[in-house]
Amino acid sequence: MKKKQWSLAPCLLLILGAAPSWGSPTPTESDSAPVVLEVVRVEGERQAGSDTTARLTLQDLGVQRVEDGLALVPSAQAEVGNGGLSTGVRLRGFVIDAPLIDGLPDLRRLFVRDLSTVAGVALMPGGQGIVYGLSSPGGALNYQLQRAGRGQRQLRLGLDEQLQRRVVLDWDPKALAADGLDWALRAVLASQRGRIEPAQLPQNRHNIYLNPVLQLGRGHRLALQLEAQQEERPFAFGTVLRNGRATTPQRAQPVWDRLYVLPGGGPSERHYTRAALHWEWGAAQGWSAWVGLQRGGASRDETLVGHWALLNERQLSGYYTEFHDSYRQLNARARLAWADSEQRFELGADSQRAEFSLRGKQNIAGYRVLIDAPDFDAVDLERLPTTTRFNHERQKERGLWVLAQRRFGPQWQASAGLRWQRYRVAADRVGAGLLTAAVDEGMVKQLGLQWQAPQAPWRAGWQLGESLQPNRGQDRQGHFLPSQTVRSQEVWARWQPSAGALLQAGLYRTQLRHLAMRDPQDRNALISAGARQAQGLELQAQWQEGPWRLRAQASWMDMRQLQRTSASLGDDFVGAARRLGGLSVERRLPDGVQLSAQGRCVGPRFADATNRIEVAGHCLLDLALNAPLVSLGGVMQLAVRNVTDQRHLVAMTAVDDVYQGPRRGLNLAYVREF
Repeated sequence: MKKKQWSLAPCLLLILGAAPSWGSPTPTESDSAPVVLEVVRVEGERQAGSDTTARLTLQDLGVQRVEDGLALVPSAQAEVGNGGLSTGVRLRGFVIDAPLIDGLPDLRRLFVRDLSTVAGVALMPGGQGIVYGLSSPGGALNYQLQRAGRGQRQLRLGLDEQLQRRVVLDWDPKALAADGLDWALRAVLASQRGRIEPAQLPQNRHNIYLNPVLQLGRGHRLALQLEAQQEERPFAFGTVLRNGRATTPQRAQPVWDRLYVLPGGGPSERHYTRAALHWEWGAAQGWSAWVGLQRGGASRDETLVGHWALLNERQLSGYYTEFHDSYRQLNARARLAWADSEQRFELGADSQRAEFSLRGKQNIAGYRVLIDAPDFDAVDLERLPTTTRFNHERQKERGLWVLAQRRFGPQWQASAGLRWQRYRVAADRVGAGLLTAAVDEGMVKQLGLQWQAPQAPWRAGWQLGESLQPNRGQDRQGHFLPSQTVRSQEVWARWQPSAGALLQAGLYRTQLRHLAMRDPQDRNALISAGARQAQGLELQAQWQEGPWRLRAQASWMDMRQLQRTSASLGDDFVGAARRLGGLSVERRLPDGVQLSAQGRCVGPRFADATNRIEVAGHCLLDLALNAPLVSLGGVMQLAVRNVTDQRHLVAMTAVDDVYQGPRRGLNLAYVREF
């Protein structure tokens, strides 16, 4: 099938650019208030960015999915994963499409996490996430789920400009005791129904999350996470670039405000389940342990009717498929640590297994559609000849790691980590049985050094991270290709004279080597000789005085093909912008009223690997108002996104995988604590 690359709720604290302490799989304690979030510092190996947290939650600002809350994260862009059916974030030029959840892999089969279940999100750029296993060259993303025992209850009612309704009940009435035998239960129920533009596609999602916690005393705690989600949202075939087949450099010509899909979208039913058990133990002597076990699954039945490729400036070739897809994953992770005021040591192990099986039928390019007058209703699907569609894959990964951190006096701190990992991928696309497609093992490392200026608010650091990426295929001797290797380095400096003021700058370089490419001596074999690089500058600033708060970020990136896997490749990665920026201004008014204005800018990008079709950059403005409703005992939240109603392309991964961003949107919500 065509490779398509890619909505939600309250109380999300975005922890920008910092890993949880030591990359530990222990869930980070992140409290979220209904309206105002206090600054939470996450002490990690890299401090840059860890204080740039929002007083207003993403939901307060009208954000419906995590990709839309990246305005103040340096080098971060929104992505559209699998026609909007998956979460995707591009960080430092590379797509992060495998999120974590409390240190374990989140559901990784066309799944968008409902933010009502989330307390925080940690974005870990570069090599900070290597202890979690295979990850993107750009970094890792770790959700931290809501946890029972906070003693809060909240109801949220929402409505947007498309009359999409949303109801969220967060029930956590009992606070856990500090120690001793005790229990608590948190339940989150979220439901939304309505349609989304363009094409008025239905979007209905119902989510339930239960978190019973049993505190056993003497530092022991058991926590269970149970969740289920049912979603109906058709696959969104992307925006068409009328000149997408151009052979000379030119500016992209999008066909605005139109999706080339069956009116109302094809039938789509997706069901997801996940269960996880966490055991935590902490002792007064500095010892602690954490074990996480998880099982998840997904089932999808869908019909897709849309376009396959651009034929010329007037026509598209069509695509039709019906399929059933089942998925399951098993994950386990354990950590043992010892720490005192000067040092910390940690060792751990993990095991990940995932398998999916897709069966169906499809027709590729069996009909044509006019770009200016598409009529998918005229396509007789019953008469289209179809071929069998089959895809079965099993992935296994396991790893061992050790981490160490030590302070040397009041000024220096050093850290080092080493991880051994092994992976194996078996695939079958014709129904003949699973065959090994990739297998390898290796060691990766993580090094860091921090310096704190004496009697001055300066801090600086250096970090090196190495990781692996699977390579599929065999060389002409029949050997499996070695892994792609990722090497990421960065240096940063920060000046923070007070809690409300911050300036920081960082330089990074990420190199991806041993990319698969055709063997010039045997076109039926592969070699691992390709290489590419991204390097850039990241700036952040924050100032707070009385009721005012100002935050800003800017980043510049240079991309380069060090060894082209194809002679036609351009230097820029598809969809990656060289320049990004964001600015936020918040103002607290009397009587608890809060105003927020947030702007974000994305520079020009290329929609094709040859760098011929350039997409124009854009700047968007969002406004938000939070006001107490004394008579109703709650808070009214009004958010207007893309105030100027600007047309823009939000993401692209190929010339025929381009997506228009949302036009002006309005979100109105009533939030009540009780």
